[in-house]
Amino acid sequence: MYANGSKSTGRKLELRFHCQDKDAASDGNLVVDAIGTDNVKGTMHMVTNGGEGHNMTMDFTFSSKYLGAACGDVK
Repeated sequence: MYANGSKSTGRKLELRFHCQDKDAASDGNLVVDAIGTDNVKGTMHMVTNGGEGHNMTMDFTFSSKYLGAACGDVK
């Protein structure tokens, strides 16, 4: 995977990417916005072109909130 252009500020990241495999290629855009000191939201749009006409378009939205430094029993 490689980034094909990005812009960022202290509160926003915009990234275009390309992933290449022997049988498929994917291109997409990722946008992440810091909406507070402990949470972000974002979107991603990705198009995958596979062999023999197998194509897929995916659109995601997400949000995340920082809960703390302790992860319990997770290591």
